[in-house]
Amino acid sequence: MRLPYPWLVLVLAGGMPTGDAAESAPLPTTAAGWSIELLAQAPLIHAPTAVLETSEGLLFLAQDPMDLNGPATEPIDYIVTLRRVNGQLVRTRFAENLGPIMGLEWTGDTLLVAHAPLLTALRDTDGDGRADQRIDLVRGLGPRNPAFNGYNDHVISGMRLGMDGFLYVPFGDKGIPAAVGSDGKTLRVHGGGVLRVRPDGTDLELVASGLRNPLSVAINRRGDAFAYGNDDDSKQWPNGLIHLIDGGHYGYPYEFLDAPQHALPLITGRIGGAGSQGFCFEEAGLAPQFRGNLFFADWGLQTLVRFEIEPAGASYRLKRRSDVVQAGPLESFRPFCAAVGGDGNSILLVDWAIPSKLQTGIQRGRLYRLSYQGTDATVPPSAAAPKDVAQALSNLAHPARRVRLVAQRFLTGQDTGNPAALRTLLRTATSAEARRHALWALDRGRETADPLLAELIEDSDPNLRVEALRVIGIRCYSPLAALVVRCLTDEEPRVRREAAITLGRIRVADSVPALLAALDDTDPFVSWSVRRALQRINNWNTEQLVDQLFSRQGTAQRAVVWLLERQWDERVVETWCQVANRASNRKLRATAYRCLADLYLRFPDWDGAWFGTNPLIGNRPVRSETWSVVAGQRIRETFTHNLQQRTDQERVLILEALASIGAAAVDLALPWVDPSMSLPVRRAAIGVLVQFDRPLALQRLANCATTTTEPLALRQLALTGLLANPSETATRALQKLVQCPTTAAALLALSVPALAERGELPAEQLERLLRHRNPDVLVASLQAVHQLEDDKDAQRWQTAVRQHLQHTSRAVQQAAIKASGQHRYQQAIPELVQQFRIAELRTAVIDALATMPAAQALEIYLAGLADQNPTRRRLCRDALQTLRNEVASDLHKRSDLPAAVKAQVERVLLPLQPVTRWRTIGPFPREVTGDVFGQTSMDFSQSHPGADGTPVYWRWTAAEQTSGITTLASYGILSNRAKQLGFDDNNTSRINVFAHTLLTAATAHRAVLSVGSSGSLRIWVNGQQVYRFRDWSGRPFATDEDLIPIRLEQGENELLVQSHVGIGIWQFSVRVSAADEDIDPQRLALSRSPLLRSYALANRGDATRGQHLFFNTRKVRCARCHAVAGRGGQVGPDLAGFAAQFSRTETIDSILAPSRRLANGYTSVILATESGRVLTGLVRNESNVALELVDGEAQVIRLAQEAIEIRRPSQKSLMPDGLVDHLSRTEFADLVEFISSLRSQPPARKSNR
Repeated sequence: MRLPYPWLVLVLAGGMPTGDAAESAPLPTTAAGWSIELLAQAPLIHAPTAVLETSEGLLFLAQDPMDLNGPATEPIDYIVTLRRVNGQLVRTRFAENLGPIMGLEWTGDTLLVAHAPLLTALRDTDGDGRADQRIDLVRGLGPRNPAFNGYNDHVISGMRLGMDGFLYVPFGDKGIPAAVGSDGKTLRVHGGGVLRVRPDGTDLELVASGLRNPLSVAINRRGDAFAYGNDDDSKQWPNGLIHLIDGGHYGYPYEFLDAPQHALPLITGRIGGAGSQGFCFEEAGLAPQFRGNLFFADWGLQTLVRFEIEPAGASYRLKRRSDVVQAGPLESFRPFCAAVGGDGNSILLVDWAIPSKLQTGIQRGRLYRLSYQGTDATVPPSAAAPKDVAQALSNLAHPARRVRLVAQRFLTGQDTGNPAALRTLLRTATSAEARRHALWALDRGRETADPLLAELIEDSDPNLRVEALRVIGIRCYSPLAALVVRCLTDEEPRVRREAAITLGRIRVADSVPALLAALDDTDPFVSWSVRRALQRINNWNTEQLVDQLFSRQGTAQRAVVWLLERQWDERVVETWCQVANRASNRKLRATAYRCLADLYLRFPDWDGAWFGTNPLIGNRPVRSETWSVVAGQRIRETFTHNLQQRTDQERVLILEALASIGAAAVDLALPWVDPSMSLPVRRAAIGVLVQFDRPLALQRLANCATTTTEPLALRQLALTGLLANPSETATRALQKLVQCPTTAAALLALSVPALAERGELPAEQLERLLRHRNPDVLVASLQAVHQLEDDKDAQRWQTAVRQHLQHTSRAVQQAAIKASGQHRYQQAIPELVQQFRIAELRTAVIDALATMPAAQALEIYLAGLADQNPTRRRLCRDALQTLRNEVASDLHKRSDLPAAVKAQVERVLLPLQPVTRWRTIGPFPREVTGDVFGQTSMDFSQSHPGADGTPVYWRWTAAEQTSGITTLASYGILSNRAKQLGFDDNNTSRINVFAHTLLTAATAHRAVLSVGSSGSLRIWVNGQQVYRFRDWSGRPFATDEDLIPIRLEQGENELLVQSHVGIGIWQFSVRVSAADEDIDPQRLALSRSPLLRSYALANRGDATRGQHLFFNTRKVRCARCHAVAGRGGQVGPDLAGFAAQFSRTETIDSILAPSRRLANGYTSVILATESGRVLTGLVRNESNVALELVDGEAQVIRLAQEAIEIRRPSQKSLMPDGLVDHLSRTEFADLVEFISSLRSQPPARKSNR
């Protein structure tokens, strides 16, 4: 079958109809003084990425159909040249059969091409305009199949040639699994960064790491390098400008958040946008104001950005950021690459020319030239290519960097006569640029240092001192190390930085004392480079390091600690052991304990998998590998010694640190559980045992929990370990506790539900417990009923539960109400309706009755629609939806309902028809590209490459008949093989399936879709996207999650769904309303946020009334989770001081859309259990065997680790959207006024982790 609308296939591919490719389009807008000219567009060019223009005016343009049309896995990219002949651009195909081309650079007569996983040199040796010589210089620069996720992204990209003779090549965070240069040198890097290599493929090495996706390198006249990367889907790593240094690590994806001391800072950054390729303008044209400025394209922001930076210590700071080009009227403007024109007086700008990067299967692309005509515009002086040494020496002082580089290469290629002339120039020239270029020309790859270098590192020009140090470092001229050491005290921070980098490269052990003395340099880039140098030298002297730690205080001592963190070396371990054993300062000993625990295990080697575009949605890497038997034994000995020698207070500190060393902690902690030890020490030791599933630990916990003479606090703590362990030993201990008539109620209350869940609580025993006098035990026993019920005993337990509905304890009543709802005890409905009158029981009654819809509870469901809890409101809507036919007449008559409730009633009465029949195809990786749906029509009989490259076909899939729930579990099998494809555990949520159906309408009309999903979801109607939910963490599934207004045309309408793997059971649902011109989708959406926001912005409230509202937990739930100066709940952050950090507008937005800004330390998790249950909350306590989760109701949920199938940091705040929808406008303004008055800081409190 073919679609009646062929263009729908382009929407399915993320594309759009091209129309006439040559059709004139408006130009982007430019800043004052700039003009823009369209040089070329599709179909003359197609899918352009990188551009380069020679000084002769020959344009090289990379074409990337692999990622626009596909297939993304076949090397079909090519390079064209564009030359103007008789006023017309003439295109020649220069080279083809290339991988995804993302970078071009020109040197001499060679075009260098970055096309993952290769770096290739192309030459036209016969002058016919086509490359006839190809040499692959470096292989393995990225995964073997860079497009395993559907795109050739996060790979090697826009490279630049430096004056040091190296090619600087950025690469994305898919990493470098196994690169090999032409001289056999290898490189393996996890994550993104920048490498450098000679233009002949030799001397391959890493420069910087810990980056996300730097798409190009920019180099200024001082030889400093920069990158402009893009943000990730976590919205924690910014779209940032980065100063790159040798040995720099910038902390992506984890250290920049978890351990910022192990990451260098960015110059500037912002959330949003997609920084791509650019350059540093160091030519003689345009205007003097632009020299040294960085220009980068940003396809996400649709701009060409100008960064004006200035030196700041050993790095740079931002002076000003401005947009040179913006989209203006050109909606499809997506600039990807900016490069200096061959004349040095213009900017070339490559434009993808698509409204979205995800649009594929089309011919698109534009190439622009930007010119500057401001009053300060300059004409660059001409410069002929040098023909002799004298001319080349003269050109080294030219204002244009490109001219200087050509002259430098000319001088480097001369065999004789140059050194003396270059030395003379270096001693006498007044041009700083000429001297720096002459220095590199003099170096020319020689094996021994030029005698002049010793003078130059003491030159009066700090820039030349830096350059001389770079030469020494790159060439590893170790005889000059003593002179380099003196530069560590230079007055210029950038000289000190480069001296440290150089010493780290030449690795002379004698420089260690001087580096240690410089370790606490006040400049962060200097201190980083000193630290990195010491780590590179790797000459750890225990006695020396111990002395450093003992003799220093404050930040100076902290610098040594940072130096030694994460250094898995036996000498470093011995250093910390001696500090722990000998230090007189308890705080320093505590640091030693922490560092030793961290060094006991190390992170496993990278397995080559990619963590995806949002690494924070998955589990962080954990230390799990033993790396040294000797070090491990020494660490254990040190802990044992100090546990024996120190005070009880310090013993507790040591025991708390032991969890980091894994199961070995059990043997160290066991002796300290002994009854002869103090209570705090025993408590800390038991706290270690409960985290590990080892027989010895379990037996000791069982003994402690069941021994009646033990303190109750210890028994309770030991019991937590038994509760989390499903073993027979743990179960027997729980049974012993429950059977003992003298067991404390607190222990019974914990043990009874756990035994019932394991199926090990006899019915007779539960019956006895249901007659217990303690309310806590009764609550636990009522919870256990749910685990034990079967058909033959159903009436027996129903009678017992209903008896407790009249108990004198409200807690017992609530538990009985909850049990009635869980088991849907219809006979209890009249009693529940009566109990709704009791204020403390109302929410429990609403929840119970929502599970068993009954017309007699209509008023209770209506009350639930006004509840503060959005989930409770939804449950009541679902109950009313079930009763729709019975209560519709009554609901239509109601005129007394509040507006918020009335809108929900309208939504209940809305007739919805489930969509139950789909054609589905998949699974695909990430967003599908043109290799899947790139043709002009769609044939349902045709196969397409799936996520693992094997063919997939359209097939019929049925949804559940009443709810419209479509389950895609059969497609989820791919997740089990994700690692084989290049994904890691954090990245499988990009895998997706398409579903297609036809909706028939007798007449054109407005309608709504009611949808839900367990993961990210996109929906198109007749080719137009009408809905997109994007959260790679997933969400708890609900059929009525969102309401979408649509318009259906008469006849057949195309409905297309793209469903991503989420969390829990992979499913989505779609229901469609009947024709009704009175539908008001905005009102039915139920969100009052726009109304509340506009009112609060325009009207001030009353802070006193707002304070009463904040702490009224029946009206709003603020104080249930948040405190103010210690008063209130402890689930979320204390809001004291909130107004000192955020404006009134930000306060309003934080209440209405709490997920926009997540406070550090309060990121919730979303979990899926093996049974398919999905939970969200904050982790309160966690061990290797159990986890405690605090949900949005401030309730604690305990889960065994082995029951958790998926765990991800959530993109959503635990505070749900819609929490204040039930408030009036004035009440909301009052609440905002109170929070906006909170300017004093909260009291400090310890972490609960």
